[in-house]
Amino acid sequence: MKLGELITQYRESHDLSQRQFASACSLSNGYISMLEKGMNPATKKPLTPTIPLLKKLAKGMGITVMELFEKVDDMPIDLSAEDDLPGAFTDDPLAPVSERLLRLRDVFFKLTPEQQEAVIAYAQGILDGPRLTLRMAGRDGSHEERRLSEEEAADLKARWDAAPKVPEDL
Repeated sequence: MKLGELITQYRESHDLSQRQFASACSLSNGYISMLEKGMNPATKKPLTPTIPLLKKLAKGMGITVMELFEKVDDMPIDLSAEDDLPGAFTDDPLAPVSERLLRLRDVFFKLTPEQQEAVIAYAQGILDGPRLTLRMAGRDGSHEERRLSEEEAADLKARWDAAPKVPEDL
């Protein structure tokens, strides 16, 4: 039996979704999908699991790595991977990036559309650098927002710090 077949059979016999099984193994749902298919869809190359990955799979199945080896037919294993990166792709130089993107995708699609927009705005804010924004609300319910230059922000902070303080007990 191939590793992908074993994973699928295990999941089905235990009534687990890929996501549930991935969580039990501390791997991403996308990587479990690739293991079941036996290849990386981006490169169309077969996956070669690492020992740390096989340990995580065995733990998720509640068996030892030796039992996993006994259940799976001859399979190549990447012995060169010293790190414990979940789902390292041995033929893909962008493996850590690929894994993070899969995890990010899995999380992103669990969010509501509003939460997705907030994540996008947050990420864009990181890329844009520090934002110095003045937000003002009028008594009539109106709102105004304006991006400040660093000089304007420093001036505003100095004025704020110099303003008389209101006693806290008022």
